[in-house]
Amino acid sequence: MREEFSFSSADRDPAEAFAAYVELYAHGSDVIRASGPLLAEVRGWRFEGLLLFERKLSGVIHRRTARVTTDGFDHVVAHVVLDGQLIGNGITGFDRAVAGDIAFVDTIRGNDTEARDAHVLTVSIARHLIEVAVGDAGVLHGRVLNPPASLMLADYIKSLVRYASDVDPRAASAYARALVELLSAALASTRVKGADAAQRDYLRRESVERLIAAELANRALSSNLITDATGLSRSTLYRLFERHGGIARLIGLRRADAVRRSLEAGSMEPIADLAERFGFVSEGHLSRVFAQAYGAPPGSYRTSVRATPEADARTGRRRWRGWMGELI
Repeated sequence: MREEFSFSSADRDPAEAFAAYVELYAHGSDVIRASGPLLAEVRGWRFEGLLLFERKLSGVIHRRTARVTTDGFDHVVAHVVLDGQLIGNGITGFDRAVAGDIAFVDTIRGNDTEARDAHVLTVSIARHLIEVAVGDAGVLHGRVLNPPASLMLADYIKSLVRYASDVDPRAASAYARALVELLSAALASTRVKGADAAQRDYLRRESVERLIAAELANRALSSNLITDATGLSRSTLYRLFERHGGIARLIGLRRADAVRRSLEAGSMEPIADLAERFGFVSEGHLSRVFAQAYGAPPGSYRTSVRATPEADARTGRRRWRGWMGELI
């Protein structure tokens, strides 16, 4: 099952619609009401290393200032403007992005954007993927790519949105690699020293991720098993995942995400059975890792899934938070 969510302000009282939209974005951005009528329509999909959104927005400002130092986000956002405009306010690094432009924002930097009659495709991209394309993700903050340089990349992202609901999840890594190649071509003038090394590390990380996915149920999955299976040295393995808390933490997060996806799909398996199926030592171990990752133990998470309708803003917020592990 490919996870997705949708939200629309249509047919809602404007005040209630805005409050629901604020709830949807509570995990990632402060939302402020701007002048003019409110329009807020969002659809979201999860890919490997990517989160993809189609948004129609007006009358709202998205602001990330104080929370930049507290929420732990560490990825890059690309906004493909199809219509209308995004207004950057000072710290965002650009003044305006209009139809045909792609604007980049680094989430470890403050940003403030206002949407005016905007139809935007937004891609949240893991930092290591950006580094493969340009070497240093930091150089992209506030960069606006204009036509014709933006066009092929924009067309690819449009295709991802068009077919997102039907893409086979097993092919997700291939779509991420294609995006990296198109980013690299579109941003060739921005590419700096380090991109080639990042490409090598990306391929190593991908081999480790594939192995973890295949061995989730194996309680013996460890750094020793991974180094034996991939041929990576222990020091290389630790370096690849050091900034994300290490390989053991990654294994725990991938296992917790597998449980979370099962719960989102409606699984009524006992938590102890889910713990065993996805390689946790015990139900208590699963509960600790899961609560740390998602803010609630798996039983409470399942209660939330069952209690919130598909179109509820809380459903979108919950799934979105769950997806953020894709960006490490």
